[in-house]
Amino acid sequence: MAAFKASLVTMKKLGATIVDLVDFPSFEELQVSNDETIVLNVDFKVGVNKYIAELVQVPTGVENLADLIQFNIDHTDEELIPPFWDDQSQFITSESTTVNQTFFAVLAADRDLGATRGIDAPTREGGPNRPFGLSFLGTAFGEFGLVGMAFAYEQATRTRLAVRAFPAAVLKTQLVDVVGK
Repeated sequence: MAAFKASLVTMKKLGATIVDLVDFPSFEELQVSNDETIVLNVDFKVGVNKYIAELVQVPTGVENLADLIQFNIDHTDEELIPPFWDDQSQFITSESTTVNQTFFAVLAADRDLGATRGIDAPTREGGPNRPFGLSFLGTAFGEFGLVGMAFAYEQATRTRLAVRAFPAAVLKTQLVDVVGK
């Protein structure tokens, strides 16, 4: 709570207007909806496939998410290393999705939810909430301002720099060590 209160002081010093009482009218609706999961899974698959397709060279021969899953299976000792990464369930779930009418329907429902009962509503009206962390949220297509605010906060606090990776999480194998071998 002390860290949260300190972040509010910092944001006020940076010129932010703090609205302490925020109500998300869609809270219960969000808890029972699976729409966001459907959109995230499809977007993940589309994004990974697009990323791989745009690579200039792929030494592994991986061409899409399905190939990536199989590559990880074929190279389990190098790719699926506990405790960092031993589960491909997100990959497998996303691979089984398609861009279809269900996807577009839940995408439209998510847009409506966000615009009428999600983050847009409390930023216009206000109401009660109980903060549990620090997040920078904004309305649709407000990313430019949002990233600017988050950057200003980060530069003022340097909080993120205080957290260091523990030694076992630091990569020891570099791309140059495996490409072409």
